[in-house]
Amino acid sequence: MDLPMHPGQELARRFFTGTSSTYDRVVRITTFGQDHRWKKAILDMIPKNSDQNVLDLACGTGILSLAIAKKVSSVAGIDLIEESVGIARDKAVSNNTGNTSFIVSAAETIPYAEKQFDLVTASYLPKYGDLEQIVVEIARVLKPNGRMVMHDFAYPSNFFMKVLWKIHFKILRLAGRFVPSWKEVFFELDNVIYRSRWIDELSTALLRNHFKEIQIRRLTFGTAAIVSATLG
Repeated sequence: MDLPMHPGQELARRFFTGTSSTYDRVVRITTFGQDHRWKKAILDMIPKNSDQNVLDLACGTGILSLAIAKKVSSVAGIDLIEESVGIARDKAVSNNTGNTSFIVSAAETIPYAEKQFDLVTASYLPKYGDLEQIVVEIARVLKPNGRMVMHDFAYPSNFFMKVLWKIHFKILRLAGRFVPSWKEVFFELDNVIYRSRWIDELSTALLRNHFKEIQIRRLTFGTAAIVSATLG
C-alpha cells in the first residue's frame, strides 16, 4: 500500500524539479567545496575493494553513488526526481560504471526485498524525510549487522558561524533573483535547516528500531553532520 506523501517529499520535489542539470555545479559552489569533503568523510568509512552491496537513498545525480561504486561490489541509488535519476544513469554509462543501478523512488518506500544490503547511505535526505519510516525501511533491507550512514546540513551553534551562515544565505537569496531555477531553494533552505531536528529525530528512530553503536560526527564547525549506526 502506498504511503501518503510526506511534506518533506513535497518540498524536495518543489526544490529540485528543474535543477538537476545544474545541481553538481551549484552544490559545489554554494558549499565552497565542502560537499566534496563531506562525501569523502562517508567514503572514508567504506573499506576499498569491499564485497558490499550498497543502497544510496536520495542519490540525486549520483555524486555519492558513483564514488562509492569505486570501492564496493554494487550500488543501487534511488531518488524522487526522475531527471536526477536520468543524469545519474547517464554518468554511470559515460564513466563505464557497470556496478550501479538507479531508479525513481521515495526513501520511505524502498523498492527492494529484505536483507539485500550491507550498507545504506544518504546525503542531504534527513531534513526532507519521514525519518521514522525511513529507518524502518532501512532496517528491513539491511543484512544483520549492516550499517547506515546519513549526512546533512546542521544549523551551527557557534555565534561566529551563525553570523557567517546568515551572511552566506543573504548572498544566496540575492543570487536566487538571477537564477530562477534555484530561487526557491536559495530563499527557503536556511529556514528548512533551522527548523530541522534531524539529528535527534534520527537517533531516536534508530534506537527504536534496534540499531546500536550510534555515532554523531559534526563537520565544518557544526554546519553539517554525519550519523552512523549498526543494525543490532
